[in-house]
Amino acid sequence: MIFAFWGIFVLSAGFSIYCRYNNRLWYNFAKPVPLFLLIGMYAMNPSSLALYQLFLAGIVAGVVGDILLLREQTFRYGAAFFFLGHVLYIVAFYRMGGWPALGVLLLILGYSVIYCVFLFRRLQTQGGVGNVWMGTPYLLMVSILLMFASSTVGQMGNRYTDVVSGGIPGIFQQMVLFGGALLFYISDLVLVWNRYAGKFQAGQIVVLGTYYSAQALITWGALKYIS
Repeated sequence: MIFAFWGIFVLSAGFSIYCRYNNRLWYNFAKPVPLFLLIGMYAMNPSSLALYQLFLAGIVAGVVGDILLLREQTFRYGAAFFFLGHVLYIVAFYRMGGWPALGVLLLILGYSVIYCVFLFRRLQTQGGVGNVWMGTPYLLMVSILLMFASSTVGQMGNRYTDVVSGGIPGIFQQMVLFGGALLFYISDLVLVWNRYAGKFQAGQIVVLGTYYSAQALITWGALKYIS
């Protein structure tokens, strides 16, 4: 059952990416489908815990953001819902692992600053420096998301029942939430660059592929921990 679910999820994500390049009309319907499947996974494993509600609300905000981002007129509202989803995930990660280590905080923040410097210089050459301020708050938020996700490493030991994966042990089990946040971080970095600093052919493949994978890992890790 679990393998069938993840197989359907991968196919739906792949179809969404295909439609992004080949059929924009179908893409409007296909884009949120993988997240609806993940919401279904939450529905199959209900819980009254506040942590469960935070993760579920985070992915629902992601679905709303997905839909609103499809149109240029509602793009800013979609970005706002994604911002809200990040906030909800950050609160959930904090409840799981507390504050991130200072070294991790400085490492991630330092890399984000370097990225913003390169983004600024790129926009200078294109005459669109003003656009960097539109992406900077979002990049800061996803950096904070990754910082707090790092504090969850080691929180999921073998004593927890894995309701999603079937019991993957060891470091892979412990790194799953951080891995999801890392893919989210990569997706958002590429998204901002691709939107404001210049498009490249494989940009949407990277953005959507890492985004769907990130949401899947976070869902898997959240349900595993909560169970």
